[in-house]
Amino acid sequence: MADLKSKNYVPLILTELTCGFAAGTISKTIVAPLERIKLILQNQQLIRIPDKLKYKGTFDALRRIYTEQGFFSFWRGNGTNVLRTIPSCAIRFSSYDALNRMFFSKDNAHSHTGWKRGMRKIGSATLSSLTTIIFTYPLDVVRTRLSLDVSRYSEPRLYQGTVGCMKEILKSEGFFGFYKGFGIACLGIVPYLTLSLAAYDFLKPEVFNADINEIQSLLTVIINYLGVGTVAGMSAQILTYPLDTVRRRMQLNGGHGLEKAYQNSFDCIRKIISTEGMKGFYRGIIPNLVKIPPAAAIQFSMYDLFKYQFLEGKF
Repeated sequence: MADLKSKNYVPLILTELTCGFAAGTISKTIVAPLERIKLILQNQQLIRIPDKLKYKGTFDALRRIYTEQGFFSFWRGNGTNVLRTIPSCAIRFSSYDALNRMFFSKDNAHSHTGWKRGMRKIGSATLSSLTTIIFTYPLDVVRTRLSLDVSRYSEPRLYQGTVGCMKEILKSEGFFGFYKGFGIACLGIVPYLTLSLAAYDFLKPEVFNADINEIQSLLTVIINYLGVGTVAGMSAQILTYPLDTVRRRMQLNGGHGLEKAYQNSFDCIRKIISTEGMKGFYRGIIPNLVKIPPAAAIQFSMYDLFKYQFLEGKF
């Protein structure tokens, strides 16, 4: 395999950026329908749907979205999500790898074992996750707004695409409208990405005892990635999902003519508990958990496979 210890890191970083984008685009496009269902179930209390027309669960949403909005409506907001993937996955993976190279250089090789190694892994994942969210959060807000547009065939859309949504937010809510819920997002997304990256990195060596070019069976590779990605993704998701719910609610709060339901993130938490109970924090988690195995397996495996192909000069 190409020498990853070379001091010329620029081609390697560009390779990691390219592979991160490719892996993220494929992954998010495939699981986009489940992601949209999750967002609707999680946040329909804030959007203008009469109580009698609210979605009753995953299968009801799946059926009604198809019949009322059309097949391709399952991918509403996916264009923005893919656009967000360019900096998101690319920055996340490349910065994580770059930070690992820095933390685990030959100069500190004596401390590569035990708890110090673990802390460095977690530190790399945390800094990588924080870097990612700072640059990509505005597109995440836009994606959420577009995905929660449940306009039917005969109704005008709330937003005319990504650019239209951005213009509307900037006009009615100002620049900081793109960063609604940013504080709670840092409390939720950073631990999620940190846990998933760190868990994946810890689990992968236990599953793969050989370099990828030494593994003969592609099926074995896919199954192993599926298992590792699923365990890492589900563990992180279950722990941080309540904060994700608060983040999404805040992204919608007072947007596009909607009343401002929450004064801040803490008020949002208080009102969810008082009006919906603890289950309110976990609305939409079923389609979210269903999407994790394919999403995690595709994203992590495609990243490593693309990276290997690039470094071996096969692309």
